[in-house]
Amino acid sequence: MLLPRSRTWTPLQKRLIIGAAVVALALCGVGVYTYERYYRVTDSVLVGTWAFPALDGDEIYFRLDADHTFRAMIDPAEQSSPAVRGIWFGGGNFLYMRQPFRDEKGNLIDDPLLIWRLENISENELRVRLNPGEIPRIVRRVSAPSR
Repeated sequence: MLLPRSRTWTPLQKRLIIGAAVVALALCGVGVYTYERYYRVTDSVLVGTWAFPALDGDEIYFRLDADHTFRAMIDPAEQSSPAVRGIWFGGGNFLYMRQPFRDEKGNLIDDPLLIWRLENISENELRVRLNPGEIPRIVRRVSAPSR
């Protein structure tokens, strides 16, 4: 037997075993943090300008910024006066966009939520579905974020 049950551990051996376990747990925590912080692909892949095909033929451009704000525009060159502004969040297979509407006094009138179900994500294309019964649409990247 390598370690018989009758063996008594000295206080120094007990401290070494506990210390090694604490160091191993700390190294595991540092490894998980480093992976999550620097190597994991997050919703940052969605940052950029995307062309959403509308039903009537005109495209709507969505500019998703890294600070989780978005702008919807008819012309991507006119980013100074967007048609709609709001916030976005990419979670799981969904992209949520909330666009608050306020009156002249600044009071919140309406706060609709637009949900895109992300069926496929590539570097320059998203395959999205707005409603469960609707056909999927291909949303193409117009410009990548500046880094």
